[in-house]
Amino acid sequence: MNIQRDVIILCGGLGTRLNSISFGKQKCILQVDGKPFLTHILDWLADQNLFKRVFLATGHGSSEIIDIFEYSYKGITLIYCKEDEPLGTGGAVLNLVNKYPLTQKFYLVNGDTFSPFQIQLLEQPFKNKGCSAVLHSVVVEDARRYGSLEISTLGKIQKFKEKSVQATQTITTINAGTYLFDQSIFKEYCEIKSTSKFSLESNILSQLAADDKLYTVTTNSEFIDIGIPEDYERSHGFISNYLQKS
Repeated sequence: MNIQRDVIILCGGLGTRLNSISFGKQKCILQVDGKPFLTHILDWLADQNLFKRVFLATGHGSSEIIDIFEYSYKGITLIYCKEDEPLGTGGAVLNLVNKYPLTQKFYLVNGDTFSPFQIQLLEQPFKNKGCSAVLHSVVVEDARRYGSLEISTLGKIQKFKEKSVQATQTITTINAGTYLFDQSIFKEYCEIKSTSKFSLESNILSQLAADDKLYTVTTNSEFIDIGIPEDYERSHGFISNYLQKS
């Protein structure tokens, strides 16, 4: 199956928890194993030979990202959509949906996490009646920083459990930060909400789960999130090991 889809990468966050390392630089362009972190995400997408366009939802540090990657990468056209003010993860996606003629279904990737897998696996759950979105999930040994997922035997997400540093460390399934959406859900949200600033996780995903419209595909992929200094430092070895295996 080779269906044409667009991809959005969220890379506009302020990254305040990384200021001791980034000194205000956009975290997706911090060096990891000798290259900007975003390079590894784009390489993974390019290697799948599925995509002609990648939209980058930018804000803080937008000009630096453009200076590094310009407007094409390994045959993929890069299109930038800069926020005039922070819109939240959900608002950033809605901003793109409203401004560009995206494919009806599109992939969404967090610009500060990396968990490489065969992305077309997310297409399968859309065969289920009522499915509006699918997310990639992985199993980790300690989910206290991420929160966890309650998943039915049919792969439907029933509930998002909040993260808690006080919780007991346990092996569980988490959201790995890659999605396949039908864009209609963002247009529906825009019609019923009075603000363009909102969270993808709190306002969209949680509502989809409550409405039985959100599914997941769980893989054995490894996962890294560079959002805090400890994990940023760990990401160098993570990426190095990944590149040696690939």
